[in-house]
Amino acid sequence: MPATYEVEVGGQKLTAYVEEVGPNTYKVKIGQSEFVINVASIQLLTTPSAPQPQPATPPLPTTHREESEEHIPHKSSEKGEGIPVKVEVPGRVLKVLVKEGQRVKAGETLVTVESMKMELEIKTPISGVVTKILVNVGESVNTGDVVAYVKG
Repeated sequence: MPATYEVEVGGQKLTAYVEEVGPNTYKVKIGQSEFVINVASIQLLTTPSAPQPQPATPPLPTTHREESEEHIPHKSSEKGEGIPVKVEVPGRVLKVLVKEGQRVKAGETLVTVESMKMELEIKTPISGVVTKILVNVGESVNTGDVVAYVKG
């Protein structure tokens, strides 16, 4: 049975589901992304008795596209494009598995991203039609970047 943890990724609070799938091997699901993690060693962390002040972090850009080695933000969504499908960790696009106009089912993988030497599946939360794909293979993505829009 998976354990549930509240985690913070890029300043965003998320729920992580962790399930042991083998010796020192865990499947972690955060939002629409799944990871398989092999733990080399475990270091126990102690909780301080009083909350420690945290440095302020600047907000991350919401979307970007890499062109000629420079990052250019995507334009905001036009009405009617559907819901944005976002990445939850920074990485590089390995595969784009769907095309604009393609029908997809909830939970279907749209894009595969490599992050920290792991392949992460970016899945659609709803069934519908892919109205826009905003990334290409080889592009870098940051936490919160929109990779596609799906309209139910």
